[in-house]
Amino acid sequence: MSVSFSSKNRKTWIAEINNHSVDILVIGGGISGAGIALDASLRGLETILVEKTDFASGASGHSSKLFHGGLRHLNQFDVKKSSALMRERAILHENAPHVARPEPMLIPIYKEGLFNRFKTSINLKMFDHLTDVKKSERGELLSKKQTLKYEPLINSERLKGSGLYTEYRINDMRLTIEVIKEAVNRGTKAVNYMKVESFLYEKGQAIGVIAVDVLSGEAIKIYAKKIVNATGAWLDELREQDRSKNEQSLQYVKGVHLVLNKKTLPLEYGIYFKAREGDAFIYAVPFYDKVFVGVAQSGWAGELENIKWSKVERQFLLDNLNGMFPQTKITEQDVISSWIGISSYINSPTKPPKKSEIYDDIIVSDSGLISVLLGTLTGYRMMAEKVVDMLCKELKINQRSVTDSITLTGGYVGGSELFAGFCEQKIEEGKRLGLSEKRARTLVERYGSNVGNIYAKLKSKSRFAGKWGLPSDLYAELRYNLEEELVMVPEDFIVRRTGALYFEREFIEEYYLQILAYFADHCHWTNEQLQHYTESLRTKLKEVQFTEDELELE
Repeated sequence: MSVSFSSKNRKTWIAEINNHSVDILVIGGGISGAGIALDASLRGLETILVEKTDFASGASGHSSKLFHGGLRHLNQFDVKKSSALMRERAILHENAPHVARPEPMLIPIYKEGLFNRFKTSINLKMFDHLTDVKKSERGELLSKKQTLKYEPLINSERLKGSGLYTEYRINDMRLTIEVIKEAVNRGTKAVNYMKVESFLYEKGQAIGVIAVDVLSGEAIKIYAKKIVNATGAWLDELREQDRSKNEQSLQYVKGVHLVLNKKTLPLEYGIYFKAREGDAFIYAVPFYDKVFVGVAQSGWAGELENIKWSKVERQFLLDNLNGMFPQTKITEQDVISSWIGISSYINSPTKPPKKSEIYDDIIVSDSGLISVLLGTLTGYRMMAEKVVDMLCKELKINQRSVTDSITLTGGYVGGSELFAGFCEQKIEEGKRLGLSEKRARTLVERYGSNVGNIYAKLKSKSRFAGKWGLPSDLYAELRYNLEEELVMVPEDFIVRRTGALYFEREFIEEYYLQILAYFADHCHWTNEQLQHYTESLRTKLKEVQFTEDELELE
């Protein structure tokens, strides 16, 4: 059953969860918390999820955008992990084909390079055999001539050929919101901008929290039999509140990514290659009329809310791009946007690092607080299943996980094999409504089967768009997000529901003032609120531009 996830209902939901007691309280609205909430609800556990900012505002919205199938783990002879990740990739592609799309990738092979033809051939064959790859996605070893025919911009000096294999491009932000929406459809109460300020205890056990609505300042109490801390990089903040932080503390790694126009780097295939120096790997992946590139990684010990990239990281990516594609001569002026992800891992002096598990850690404190840390986005469903298995055991509930067979919202397209046909049908429908083919494709592949709701608004509500100077399709999409995806402020829509800040920045720069005007009327903002959100959005637009102003001081 579909439940309206409208911003207008948020106050009602807050009133309903205030002083309410449930089975599970999940703190954190990234993919970890979303997956746990969905699994728990499907097993009949009454569940509440709260997030202190917006859903997918942390690492879940700033990942590599690749749903790794495990080839890099197979290269390390970790067959167990590679097979598990491939299975998870296949499950998601079937249950939500609009958020996980196959992306052919080339691994260039160079004389005296890390990859040679023999090793690459063996790895591709093992990958296909051990992980049950679809016939259409099986790897292939290409000659130098074939490689340059596929991608003529690749550096041909000392090139021996390449390995062709399939990764999956993932819309990480859409994945998170679709999982949360499906959890809500199954009974979860999910609220963004609800910050946990402190825990409530009884006989030393955590039995609830005091949470504050960031938008209104209202404080409420929520009670639960079990509390799960799924806040990712912010895990230690709640562990400190619970006084359970010990020698097992988090360490952080930031990852810098950049976006180019496809005219600047006209790739048809993704390229995965080793950096010229060190052990890092870099990928360049086409995405509509853009190409995204990552990743420059380094440790981070500063504020998590104010992560910045350095000039060294910027130059690292540009130098390696120009080394792999010497004809392009890419400079910082060619970068149209960027994002920085943050990943975290448990640093324990007494505990060796894990090798084969998909999750990183599940830590249970003396108060009963369960803190979980996801190791890789691809393993989110497995980690959620493990956590909820543990919760069910403690609550004496005998229900197994069924998330491997649950279609997510937007995924009702007849299965992965029929998704391409669904897209073409809906694109033609969009064109009949006056959309360009590019715009229709963007909407169909972004929202999957839910695009019908946007088309319905386009038919019935488009006459109102002119009041705010909005294109009718943008107005319909905005209305859908406000009424069905709990969008509360402009950044929710521009950054975390659409990703337009990164991949359609020029479009947003043209219409962000009109979007703000609509929010001002819809949300009954004061002049001070309008000024606040205008300045906030202008700052965001500046931050993603890879300019000197956003450099980390070195």
